[in-house]
Amino acid sequence: MVFKNYLFHTVYGRGLIAGLAETAPTPYIVVTMRELWHSLKDELGGADLAYVHFVESLELNRLEEFVKALPKASSVIGVGGGRAIDVAKFIAWRRNIPLFQVPTITSTNAAFTHRCAVRIKGVVRYIGWAVPEVVYVDYDLVRSAPPYLNHAGVGDVFCIHTALYDWKLATERGKEKLWPWDEELATEARKVLQSVREKTYEIHKVSDVGVKTLMEAHRWTGASYHNSGWNPRHIEGCEHFFFYTLEYLTGK
Repeated sequence: MVFKNYLFHTVYGRGLIAGLAETAPTPYIVVTMRELWHSLKDELGGADLAYVHFVESLELNRLEEFVKALPKASSVIGVGGGRAIDVAKFIAWRRNIPLFQVPTITSTNAAFTHRCAVRIKGVVRYIGWAVPEVVYVDYDLVRSAPPYLNHAGVGDVFCIHTALYDWKLATERGKEKLWPWDEELATEARKVLQSVREKTYEIHKVSDVGVKTLMEAHRWTGASYHNSGWNPRHIEGCEHFFFYTLEYLTGK
């Protein structure tokens, strides 16, 4: 079968927060990190702000209690890394309100996935359903983050290499019954991987080209999980489970 991938609406540019403040349905909830708020409050902290939440926990029971206590709002805006993006998705899902995402680093594909990462007794689980109205990638905002956080995003794409090896091996050994090897999907995944390999110098510079290259790869990997029937085999291999184990053991 030909693999057709619906991708989230994504806009690249500069000064995008100001435009978002003028267009998001009000009042809105902002989900971010405490260290980012000083650079956001002038544009998002006015009379249209219903509540600002600084992410501290992804534990499901705490998130459920938190969402119940939130004031009424017409939309939610996630600004930050994966944790802020995931909590914004959770609120949008539970409150059934429009979602706007502004990832501030290129380290993860969280802004482009339908489910939100939560923890249940310390174990990562992916739940819910949230499709943003738009994902805004502001070049200057991304570049304001420490470079190593933006460089780290290649790991969320290079894992395609390990994932495809593991997937094919599992299929050949008769261990993969739910998602048998799909050469067409694997070919598309390799193209995404190669697109990042060809631009590693730009990614290292955190140039506009580098940011867009990495975010477009995240855009594809994030959406392809759902669009391939919740199949993670082409984008998630043993390296993910190694780190899931580390997170479980360390609680971080």
